[in-house]
Amino acid sequence: MPYKDLEVRKQYMKEWLIKDQLKNPDKYKEKAAKDNSSPQHKISSRAWRENNPEHQAEYYLSNSEKIKIISRKNNLKKIGWTPEMYTTVLLEQSGVCAICGNVCPSGRNLAADHEHVDPPKPRGLLCVVCNLMIGYARDNQSILIRAANYLKKYKDSETTQGEQK
Repeated sequence: MPYKDLEVRKQYMKEWLIKDQLKNPDKYKEKAAKDNSSPQHKISSRAWRENNPEHQAEYYLSNSEKIKIISRKNNLKKIGWTPEMYTTVLLEQSGVCAICGNVCPSGRNLAADHEHVDPPKPRGLLCVVCNLMIGYARDNQSILIRAANYLKKYKDSETTQGEQK
């Protein structure tokens, strides 16, 4: 094998295939007719989109709902969720955050929370504030416990000071 590095070999093969398809288009015509993911098709599609930007905007406007649904499904899939799971958990949580029990203050959908492992494991639905809180704590329980104790300490000292007056 001329390339010991697998990534270098893959890149070489990809470039070779594109060059071969450009030199011998008849060889790939039948396959390309069946397969829209061929490198040649991708190159020609990209060139067409660049030359016809108005079509892209028109397509998005006429298919925006479909695009949003597909995008949402793909984003949920990346973090181990499905749209059906999201709906089920949303109903179980009565449409409120699993931590604070409120609807999302920003008016957005609740965030699908997940463990940051491979593959991601779904946990629950959180409002943007609670999701950021957990993210800033880096999913570390001890940080959140120390933060709760910190708040409790100062809450207790306020109560004690109020009684002394």
